[in-house]
Amino acid sequence: MTYSTRWLLCIALLGALVAYPLGCTQDDDDALDDDTGDDDTSQDDDDVVDDDSADDDDSADDDDDDTGPVDNDGDGYPEDEDCNDNNADVYPGAPQICDGTMDNDCDGIIDETETDNDGDGFTECTGDCDDNDPNTIGALEMCGDGNDNDCDGDIDEWCGEQLDTGRDHNCTIQSDSTIACWGRDDSGQSTPPGGTFYRISCGKFHCCGLNTQNELECWGNNSQGQCDAPQGTFVEVAAGMGFTCALDVAGEPTCWGADNHDQLNAPAGPLMDITAGHAFSTAVHTSGAILHWGGDSYGVNSPPAGVFVDVDAHGFHSCARAADGTVECWGYSGVGQCNVPADTYTLIAAGILNTCALNTAGDIVCWGGSSGQSNPPAESFQDVSCGHDHCCGLKTDGTLSCWGSNSYGQCNVPY
Repeated sequence: MTYSTRWLLCIALLGALVAYPLGCTQDDDDALDDDTGDDDTSQDDDDVVDDDSADDDDSADDDDDDTGPVDNDGDGYPEDEDCNDNNADVYPGAPQICDGTMDNDCDGIIDETETDNDGDGFTECTGDCDDNDPNTIGALEMCGDGNDNDCDGDIDEWCGEQLDTGRDHNCTIQSDSTIACWGRDDSGQSTPPGGTFYRISCGKFHCCGLNTQNELECWGNNSQGQCDAPQGTFVEVAAGMGFTCALDVAGEPTCWGADNHDQLNAPAGPLMDITAGHAFSTAVHTSGAILHWGGDSYGVNSPPAGVFVDVDAHGFHSCARAADGTVECWGYSGVGQCNVPADTYTLIAAGILNTCALNTAGDIVCWGGSSGQSNPPAESFQDVSCGHDHCCGLKTDGTLSCWGSNSYGQCNVPY
């Protein structure tokens, strides 16, 4: 081969290399077949994208799991929809709860029933039957004003016939609102004043009443100033041994008379019921809690916890009734006066040595005692009260009956 021939061959080979670069000598189909196998196992362009970067849906799901809305209180509403995501009782459309402070349904408004319109400390949802009148709440019925002050559905109840017993005497408000008393009278305790009354309470040797102008009047023994009643408007009174306490229209207590056991050091109200024993007082706060002040003999200063609606005391023990009609007694129980039999009661009456209560059937149930004071007649009653060793009851027909000791004629009902 001549030199010129070799030169021409080199030029031809160089041209071939330019026309067919290395690695591109096969067609596209043959290259894919050789590199990835047959069509059934090869991946198309879309599959390659899926393998390399995952599909958009899966990526979105991962984002939701990591950074989506959080429901902190588990009420079914995330924090971006829930106006308080730390309280399961608060969410859009939730029922309003009587808590006085929360917008439970997230509508931007605290329910009107939770607003104290008259400033008496109670709202419609906490039992105020007239939230435009500050004198309608609690168990402080003001007689003669035509209002249901204690919101129990009755107007001026217990403003007519009523009775109470002292140690050995009794007084009752008659149908004409005047007072009649009988039994022991050596201190004038059975000689009441004239006029019309709607509430009375008798201590050991004295009594006090609220007249129909809501003013206090007292009679009987006044050796310790227990009959020196203050002026003002009151709705409840409780006479003890040598001292007396009363509640004003705001439920604030005032006490006067003997103070040898600090029985005049009444706590702040508002209170809705009050009673007096030997040298102490017991009351029901508007919260339903039992409060005690004064003497502490026999554990009478250790009332039970709970919510109660009324209370009564005599001697060295007290009893309180809950809204469901159950009764608890505490203090001296030497003759069983604190051993309450199971029943549902509407009224309680603590004596010195026994206790009686009125059940829902209108029967009087008594326990404790040793002088027959716990053996009431089998008749229908509407009120009952107990003294030292006797009791009296007001029947549903308006007549009276007394039982137990009759040493001073306290069981001889005069009419």
